[in-house]
Amino acid sequence: MSDSPQPLQGRGSVQALGEDPSPLWAGLPIDPFLRSAEFMVVALDDTGRVRSMNAAAERVTGYGVEELKGQDWFETLVPRERYPEVWATFLELKDGRLPTHLENPILNRKGEERIIAWSNQVLAENGVVFGTLSFGQDVTEQRQAQRQARESTEILSRIFDSTHFSLAYLDREFRFIRVNRAYADVGGFPPEFFPGKNHFDLFPHEENEAIFRKVVRTGEPFTILAKPFEFPDHPEWGTTYWDWTLHPLLDSGGSVESLLFVLRDVTEAKRAEIALRESEENLRITLASIGDGVVSTDPEGRVTSMNPVAESLSGWRLDEARGLALEKVIRIQVDDRDSYHTLTARDGAQHKVSEHLTPILNTEGIERGHVLVLRDVTLQAEAEANLRQAQKMDALGQLAGGIAHDFNNILTGIQGCAELLMLNLPPESPHLRQAKTILEGSEHAANLIHKLLTFSRKGSVSFSQVDVHALIQETQGILERCIDPRIHIRVRLDPGPAWIRGDAALLHTALLNLGINARDAMPEGGTLAIATSRITLSASDCEGLRAPLHPGPHLEICVSDTGHGIPPEILPRIFEPFFSTKPAGQGTGLGLAAVYGTVKNHGGALEVTSEALQGTAFHLLLPLSPDAPEATAQADEPPSTRKLKVLFIDDQELVRTAVGSLLASLGHEPLLAPSGEEGLAIYQGAQGTIDLVLLDLVMPGLSGKETFRRLKLLDPEVRVLFCSGFAPDRNLSESLELGALGLVQKPFSRDTLCQILQGAAAPRNA
Repeated sequence: MSDSPQPLQGRGSVQALGEDPSPLWAGLPIDPFLRSAEFMVVALDDTGRVRSMNAAAERVTGYGVEELKGQDWFETLVPRERYPEVWATFLELKDGRLPTHLENPILNRKGEERIIAWSNQVLAENGVVFGTLSFGQDVTEQRQAQRQARESTEILSRIFDSTHFSLAYLDREFRFIRVNRAYADVGGFPPEFFPGKNHFDLFPHEENEAIFRKVVRTGEPFTILAKPFEFPDHPEWGTTYWDWTLHPLLDSGGSVESLLFVLRDVTEAKRAEIALRESEENLRITLASIGDGVVSTDPEGRVTSMNPVAESLSGWRLDEARGLALEKVIRIQVDDRDSYHTLTARDGAQHKVSEHLTPILNTEGIERGHVLVLRDVTLQAEAEANLRQAQKMDALGQLAGGIAHDFNNILTGIQGCAELLMLNLPPESPHLRQAKTILEGSEHAANLIHKLLTFSRKGSVSFSQVDVHALIQETQGILERCIDPRIHIRVRLDPGPAWIRGDAALLHTALLNLGINARDAMPEGGTLAIATSRITLSASDCEGLRAPLHPGPHLEICVSDTGHGIPPEILPRIFEPFFSTKPAGQGTGLGLAAVYGTVKNHGGALEVTSEALQGTAFHLLLPLSPDAPEATAQADEPPSTRKLKVLFIDDQELVRTAVGSLLASLGHEPLLAPSGEEGLAIYQGAQGTIDLVLLDLVMPGLSGKETFRRLKLLDPEVRVLFCSGFAPDRNLSESLELGALGLVQKPFSRDTLCQILQGAAAPRNA
């Protein structure tokens, strides 16, 4: 019941329906016209309680006025789910924004929902709102009729647009009003082309036009089957055949107002009939054209027909299978653990299939056989299995990253303590060699963990200046340790510089993938060769390549083997994701796809050549960087002479102890905190004297990112450097945007820590 009406001023301008003891209602006399009106009249006070209502309101609600008087209209009559909305609208009367016209439902005494259209008027005395006078009309049936009409119109429109019959709606002068998609496709125009155009301007035909005029004249529908028609603009189509009906639509006076033209293309059926190949030929063509296998049987389950797809899947020709039991021809094994079933062909080949068996019933409903429809879902099943494998590998990558983080924390403590031992032991100590062994072992473990992180990394590619020759030499070292010693590795590097802008980890992984691929191609041994050469591509050179390259200097990397080669029929597919010729469980099919993606992301090109029993060569072209990187400072620079106060926040006690001791050994004052909360307290208590905060990014409780955010609130000029064994890109990039100095990867050496502190050695206000 609830645009902005002007409240009525004074009692004399409103005639109420009843009396009320409150001062603002008391002087309003009853208006007999309103009480006997056919529309509802309801008076509510400003709290929504009923003051009076007329007989029409009593009839609609099913309650007498005395029953509802003083009752909350909204609590009593408004459906629960609409109550908040309707009550909120009513409350708008207090600031003069009660809508004058609206509709909302009520529930009558029988629990029936009625839709009421209301017209409301605010009642006010000297500017004080004391109620509303609402006039209502029960429009339930009207709204239901409107909804049903809309639904009927929508259903007819959907049938018109979705049916495979060609439909055209024309006026009595044969101008198009509307056509459906099927009709438009026949004419070769979009549906919106037709309205307003004359049918016989587009498709001239004297006989057909005479039929149209007869229907308009007589008002009688016309139907004809397989009527021939030749499209004047398409003589190559020959004679087409159509079942068509012309329905006249009459106005209220019985005159033809418009026409509905219904067409069905029966050209193929008619041509089959003319060629005496009616049902069997038509069925054969239909079954041969679909991608599913179809087998029919007699009532005893013996094969009567098969389409070519079913023959291919089963390995049986129809002339061989006719009369055999269906179970002998179509051998299907059901595995409850698999969503698809396995069809074993005559030659033992297996296909994953989905099947559907339907009975064939005659007009009396008696079963006359069955139709079995088989769909080959082998590729789909393989794709789903590959997806599950990829998801498993992704989960393993996440696990590897987490393990790497924990190992790097442990290695930070081991490496730090080993460095401190070496620092504190005299040169002649017999334990110095053992401490050095511990340090070398921890560094080797750190390198292995770095490789683990490289394989499990996600996120954006991190580009920097990369020495490809150094990567190749590192790859050579790894391969020499892990492949068959019968495989000889030969490396020939161009004497010139080989710097490119790229992601070292991704390039390193790509080289390893190519090396491992070459190893698998030489199970009896052979030669793996890696060679580089600097070349300059011209514009014509770039045009001859499949990948888009820019003219200029490039580095060509050739990785070749003397293995068995790649068969020419599968060579075009080797870079497809999940494609693998290895047995199940011996490869993911992602190695060469990853190499291709890496080369593409670096703006390069990748070509492959292969000969049977001669070997395979992969040629990578990468654009060379015009500038070599500047030399970096040596790790043995003398540390800063200024003493720094460094707050180190890390939840691992082993790490805190080791890093704290390293800081002290460098002449600095370490402050150690086991959590973000304690770190914040220490920083706040230091009153601006802390020069640098080393903050672990991954911690329980208050995370490194949240601790950093709170530190920035305490001191916008705080210097924070994150350290972590595993840092998700998103968390780090968000923190860098907020002002963090960067990230140092655990484990880090004493020299690395010294370099970090040199960067923070300037006074805070410098």
